[in-house]
Amino acid sequence: MKVNRLALLAGAAATALVLSGCTPTGDVAIKVGKTSYTDHDLDLLTSFECSIAQDPNAGVPPLSRATARAFMATVLVAISVDHSISVKAKALPTSSDAASTMTQLDPYIDKAETGKNRARLRSLIESSVLGQLAVSAVVQQALGSSLSQMDQTQAQQVLSDGVKTIRANEAKSLKIKVEPSLGLSANGLESGTNDPSLSTAISSFAKSSVASQPEQAWLDALPANQKCS
Repeated sequence: MKVNRLALLAGAAATALVLSGCTPTGDVAIKVGKTSYTDHDLDLLTSFECSIAQDPNAGVPPLSRATARAFMATVLVAISVDHSISVKAKALPTSSDAASTMTQLDPYIDKAETGKNRARLRSLIESSVLGQLAVSAVVQQALGSSLSQMDQTQAQQVLSDGVKTIRANEAKSLKIKVEPSLGLSANGLESGTNDPSLSTAISSFAKSSVASQPEQAWLDALPANQKCS
């Protein structure tokens, strides 16, 4: 699996979200079933995503920290959804299965955090990798030999669509709560689907913050601490 794919498809998924004053209440940003993820967990993953965006070789376009934060929130939701799918299907990959991918991602993890924060970040990233491996295996098994009859591009698209479908179906059986300020879809698996602002965007600058493809000028105008790259 290529780094910039696991990179968690930031370029393809990047959608600029409004930088509102709305902040989460309490320390729990996301809860899926009995599993809770804190704002700190989300901060760690945002730093990781930004470390990738700062690498010119990673192929990730410029993005704001708000965009990265919202996207990584979907990753946290997917971790729990994928785990539920893998347990039911008895498809449980181990750390050794994720080792090669983690080796590619470790430099970005090292750049993002140190000490206990690094350990927690790496644990979250590895959980995401293992979940993706498990769900991909479940979908491939369901598709059977039909994948081998497709060219690589078509097979990848069919596999991606299958993963999206099985996650969405599994999410329906789980109680998912996501901080509204993140602007995620109802099931928490997609970013940029809801406007997290508390007011209607009126100015052209404000409208750029909720655009699916914000202008470079808007990104350039953001304060340095609100940019990933």
